[in-house]
Amino acid sequence: MILDSLKSKCEEMLRKCPDLMIEDASVCYPYTYVIVRDFEGRRALGACLTPLLEMSNREVWQPPRFPGGQAVEVLRIANSTHMIERVLGIATLNAISQYFLDTERLGSDLVEDIVELIKRELHKGSKVAVVGYMTPLVNELRSLGYDLMVFERDRSARRDALSDCLEPRLLPQADAVIITGATLLNDTLDEVLEYSRSARIRALVGSTAQAHPDILKGTGLTHVASVKVVDIDEAVKAIKLTAWRNAFFGEYARSYTIKLE
Repeated sequence: MILDSLKSKCEEMLRKCPDLMIEDASVCYPYTYVIVRDFEGRRALGACLTPLLEMSNREVWQPPRFPGGQAVEVLRIANSTHMIERVLGIATLNAISQYFLDTERLGSDLVEDIVELIKRELHKGSKVAVVGYMTPLVNELRSLGYDLMVFERDRSARRDALSDCLEPRLLPQADAVIITGATLLNDTLDEVLEYSRSARIRALVGSTAQAHPDILKGTGLTHVASVKVVDIDEAVKAIKLTAWRNAFFGEYARSYTIKLE
């Protein structure tokens, strides 16, 4: 599965800095974070949506294994079937990715904001699918006149969206598919991309989509749009207080969109 492939590629990337350490980690609502640090004090923060929807009593009664110490040890639990272990592992994968990500050196791979990209590539009336109800994005795309299909797995957050059980039927019709990074967490990204092969744009987006572009290449995605946290300490304070928009979409972070293929 894609998550297994990303984990393996991240392990390979980590060979450049095998002694990268875990400085801090916390399972918060709605985002979990992990901070990695090298011996020179250089740090990076990785985030992942905390999977309340996917949890059961297993996570309550069986505490997660969290080896701490070296980042490579925590990375190994990124594909665990224990959802708290998994979220810590994916946040670590993202932290390692952000440690190695230097957006200033990506040059021509950096593209405009994901909405601007859609506006440039697709005419009004084109079918755009959004997997995961990302409210600001959905509202903006609707205001621009696109034929929008929104899918949401969580019934309590679905509102006017479609159930994700309809994705195999409807995604092949889409000209662009904007996919929440949480699909990595629940292993649905494989299926979403399988049914989105005809779409011109297949973008993984959001705070959970911090995986390095080099390890996302070859998955079937065309773009990744996420955030690099530049003020880690202030972002952590915000995450702990559930102020995730301040942490990821304010002055503490920089958004980027990167072309993968």
